[in-house]
Amino acid sequence: MENFNIQLKNYIQFCQTQKCLDTKTIRAYNIDISQFSRHINCSELDDITSKHIESYIAHLHSSYKPKSAKRKIASLKAFFHYCEFKEIINKNPFDKVEIRFREPITLPKTISLQTLEIFLTTIYNQYTSANTPYKRKKALRDIAVAELLFSTGMRISELCNLSPSDVNLNDNIVLIYGKGAKERKMQIENTNVKKILLEYKNIYSSEINQSNHFFVNPSGTPLSDQTVRRMINKYTFPYFKNCQGYISPSYTESFGIAIQEALCMSVPVIACNTPGTQEVLKEGEFGEIIPPSEYALADAIERYLYDASFENILRDKSKKGSIYWNDLHKTTQKQLEYLLLPDTWVN
Repeated sequence: MENFNIQLKNYIQFCQTQKCLDTKTIRAYNIDISQFSRHINCSELDDITSKHIESYIAHLHSSYKPKSAKRKIASLKAFFHYCEFKEIINKNPFDKVEIRFREPITLPKTISLQTLEIFLTTIYNQYTSANTPYKRKKALRDIAVAELLFSTGMRISELCNLSPSDVNLNDNIVLIYGKGAKERKMQIENTNVKKILLEYKNIYSSEINQSNHFFVNPSGTPLSDQTVRRMINKYTFPYFKNCQGYISPSYTESFGIAIQEALCMSVPVIACNTPGTQEVLKEGEFGEIIPPSEYALADAIERYLYDASFENILRDKSKKGSIYWNDLHKTTQKQLEYLLLPDTWVN
């Protein structure tokens, strides 16, 4: 496997330096190709045949959705094309391999107008009820982010990468650099959105100049994808009140922010066993941790729905989790306000 790993490392370096691909794309290539090498367990590249490829494609079709399988095969195909071009292999194993996909035609998911109104109302209420300049300033930033996201439909990553020069509020135009370095212009038609963006720009002018990013944190650092996602999750808290339970089927969750939010609302949690869920659920003290298996997940959901004693146990666990995480959140917030803000901003 050493030869394979060496050539994979060279290919990743080639994608970085020669093709100048996005960091996320390169990471996906690395994961997809490494997954193939573990599956076939073949030490030399020249020993890989079309049979290995066909077997792996069959495995992908049985384990992944068509869109994911298609991406993984495309990553692998690009790698072997590179190896063939560099004369690392004598024959491309993808030769004479037929690949056909029948992806289901699905309409894009949309947010209902009612949900959108509730979401925005929650953010604006946060702004009007803010009792410190810091909280008011942060809430204004959140409003500007949400309004621009919903009015343009841009990706979160595109929003976070906006520079001050990309947002032209005189002409009401936002310049966006999307996937593949593709450039497009979006018109801001809503006057209220423009008003919010102007107010945000004035309040955050020093931080924007400092970071050279249009959207920033109060500390002056650029806004990250993760921060925006956390912000969106924070304002969807009210929806957890109406949930009977929260299910996390992810096998790879690094840190379960949504699980933590469910616990803060005393919602019972069932989650697959990952390092992240172990941490949030305190190794099962605050919720039910199950093996990463669809059968185990189905069994736990069925028990929760039809076994009253199991339901009561989960509800008691979630109450403990709610007390723990809410107390920790309040303590951390006070410490941050004390450390990051001028004395006049702290109650």
